[in-house]
Amino acid sequence: MQYVPIEAFLEISAIFAGVIFAVIALIGVYVYSSDIQYRRWAFSHLAFWTAFLPISIFSSVPYVGEFISLLLKAIGSLILLRAFNYPRLSQVPNKILHPGMLLILILYWTPVVVLTLPTVTGAIICSTAMAFAFGFAAKEILTNTHDRSKLWLSVGVSYLLWSISSIPMILLPFIPEIVFFGYLQFIGQSLVLITMYLSFIGGVTRTTEKSMKLTETTSSIIAHDLRNYLNVASSALNLAEGLNDESIKMIETARTALQDASIFIQRTRSMLMEISTSTPSAIDLDLAILVKEAAFQAQKEHSLENTQIEINNCEQCYVSTSPLMKQVIWNIIDNSIRYSEQSPSLTIDLIRNGKIVLSISDHSGGISDSLKDLVMDQGTGENGLGLGLMLVREISHMCGVPVKIEDVVEQGNVIGTVYYLTFSLAGGIPSN
Repeated sequence: MQYVPIEAFLEISAIFAGVIFAVIALIGVYVYSSDIQYRRWAFSHLAFWTAFLPISIFSSVPYVGEFISLLLKAIGSLILLRAFNYPRLSQVPNKILHPGMLLILILYWTPVVVLTLPTVTGAIICSTAMAFAFGFAAKEILTNTHDRSKLWLSVGVSYLLWSISSIPMILLPFIPEIVFFGYLQFIGQSLVLITMYLSFIGGVTRTTEKSMKLTETTSSIIAHDLRNYLNVASSALNLAEGLNDESIKMIETARTALQDASIFIQRTRSMLMEISTSTPSAIDLDLAILVKEAAFQAQKEHSLENTQIEINNCEQCYVSTSPLMKQVIWNIIDNSIRYSEQSPSLTIDLIRNGKIVLSISDHSGGISDSLKDLVMDQGTGENGLGLGLMLVREISHMCGVPVKIEDVVEQGNVIGTVYYLTFSLAGGIPSN
């Protein structure tokens, strides 16, 4: 009886143990994450980890196991590039992309089979694709550090190691000794899996903590605002005596306050139901309509003149976003009006210079740099943020709409604030 050497047994056991752990972890991420990037990420790595298996399963059938392994690595590279929004792939429909990739691989593999070339020849195309995909992922992570943890950056470093170790493997058919770099690939792959899994857990924890904080703050502010509406109605009814003109006016004031309270409750209920999902659904919406509705709502609630909110260049413009962004626009306008030391004055512009940018500027005296950083997600915590600005930050972040805040300066003095919201074009095309 021929025994398997203990070194080979341990190596095979380690690989299969790693594959089993990877498969379970990645399936868990794919099933339980609603973040499309994490889902694509998990699926791509699932393809990479299972690429080890076909060669063993079809060891008695020449070229079949190697081709399936090559196919899985190509699929993994393709999905990884899509996970990090590789520009050229975003324009190609799946019904063209996937058959096209399969056709290329068949055309590449056919002469290998016909000419009975070594199966290691497949390393040329798969190592090139993997090195490029890992390198692109590393670049995207390491050059976009905004609102990212150190753990997330370690994912980028792990991808970089994986990419670098994949480059020499392109020469494997010509220099067999380069197989050493395959072990470095395995290390890089393991590091990416571990850091990705920890990053996923950390992201879920942070999202849960933010949601709890948002819910607590929202409930307390809602109770406060409802009391304001009810106090107005109660005071107006107490002042109403008899049926003279003044009493009728007080009753109308009470009725209006109660109607506003009802609208407020319905609006808040819809907003909270949408916020309760981790990824608000994006649909094609006319941004001009959202702006005009939010401005009209603020104008009515604060009894402003038509000239106090100036809207420019606000014509039909379809973007891909959540209806919740109307709440963000309204909160910015409402916050500017509430904290204006003089008569409120706002200017709203829709800028279409290669991007779809909504700017909202006021003359309310400006806000501190620390609050700007908190809203733009460059700071931590919510200390000092009222409900309005906190909702602006949280909702815009969930909807994938970047917020930039700058001072409005006049004669060297800060007299107000301008908010810039950058939207994606309808159809899912980034406005870059």
